[in-house]
Amino acid sequence: MTAAHQRRTMFFVLGAIAAAIALAGGVVVLRSYLDPFDDQPFLQSVWAAANAETRASMARDAIKQVSVGASADQVRDLLGKPEPVTRYSGAIDAFGNRLCYPETWSYYLGSWNWGGLDSAFVYVHFNSDRKVASVEITGG
Repeated sequence: MTAAHQRRTMFFVLGAIAAAIALAGGVVVLRSYLDPFDDQPFLQSVWAAANAETRASMARDAIKQVSVGASADQVRDLLGKPEPVTRYSGAIDAFGNRLCYPETWSYYLGSWNWGGLDSAFVYVHFNSDRKVASVEITGG
């Protein structure tokens, strides 16, 4: 292989790598831009008075405010009264998601069909000591 051919090959490989990195970065930026759950910062007073879709725009920031290990009372003070509460491990929600914790609280975020979720929720999962084990945005 000639030196000129090696340079062209190396140039092509580096160009392909750069294009793949740029494409991946573009996908991440676009996904973040289109995320309906990450448009507004969480404000407790706004969350408390909001309808589901207004709440949805704060959901990503809201779940960051709920610390693993927080008590149920702390979560209620922050997010308000949950909508349904599931109190047994192994339950399956209406969308086929298995609830693997002894207690799960949910907060409705509305319907987001274009995002693949007919209904979306913030789920706060509690361990057997009623401390937060995990928090997620989910639905089906």
